[in-house]
Amino acid sequence: MTVRDAVKTEMAKRPPLPELSQLKTLRKKAGLTQQAVADIVVVSREMISAYETGRAEPTGECRLRYIEALDVMRQETAP
Repeated sequence: MTVRDAVKTEMAKRPPLPELSQLKTLRKKAGLTQQAVADIVVVSREMISAYETGRAEPTGECRLRYIEALDVMRQETAP
């Protein structure tokens, strides 16, 4: 297996994030500020802004916490 194949395999294991356009929508629909989400995910408000605009993507534990937070927001705001 090449390094490229190994990287692709590892990336495929990462839980997917919602579409970029949904990140801000989910947060706002849940009535949360970027700071509130940042406190939950344990990152800075600026990182949440970067996630929502596509300038950065969460990794590692932050990614898992962010995905969990987004899932809860989706469940809590579902009709």
